[in-house]
Parts: sequence; C-alpha cells; structure tokens
Amino acid sequence: GYPIARGFDMVISCQQASPSFSSDLCCDVFPVNLFEKSGSGLINDASAELIIPDDVAAEATQGMKLCSDQFKVQVTSHFAVADLDDFFFAEGMGFGKMPKAWFQIIELEHDEGTPMLD
Repeated sequence: GYPIARGFDMVISCQQASPSFSSDLCCDVFPVNLFEKSGSGLINDASAELIIPDDVAAEATQGMKLCSDQFKVQVTSHFAVADLDDFFFAEGMGFGKMPKAWFQIIELEHDEGTPMLD
C-alpha cells in the first residue's frame, strides 16, 4: 500500500520468470487490475480502503487512506519482445488472463559492444 499512497512507481521485476499474476498472486490486496493502464484504475477511495493499511496511512497521508495520482506500475522482464506472447500472455502463463492491451510494451536496447551489467 505504501507506493500507491505516496505516489511511487511500483516496479515488478519478473526477469526470466512469468509469475502467476493471472491467478495465484492476485486478490483484494493485490488486485489484477493493478496491471490495467499502469494501475491508474486503482486511484480511488474504494481501492485505498482495500489496499492501504492503517499504519501506512498514518505515516504517508496523516491517517487518510488516499491514492496518489502519481502512482504507476511497471513490469520489467529480460524476455525479448518477440517472446512475450509465449511466456507472458499465452494461456496458463503469468499474465495470460489479462488483455495484452492493458500493457504498453517498451523495448530497451543497448548499443552493440556495450557490456551487460551483472
């Protein structure tokens, strides 16, 4: 609840995995629509009541359960864009039950010869 209350980016680093966000990992506290339009649909009072614990509200927003409009969700992966349909969005995969249209895919490339970071 802290990122949504404070307006921080929530970065979910999947690396070479496809966590089961379509089923096992989503619930009231971690709702599936967290991924729709970078979480902008959760910026409302009803979501704040579900997601933001009392202790976070006390620290972040003087006790009020509010969602910052600066909040956004980013999912990162080591998969190539060409592989996302197979490993992220195929039936039975981590994001398989979510419309691909919920995501804006951005591919970052480095210049040839640039060493990869460890």
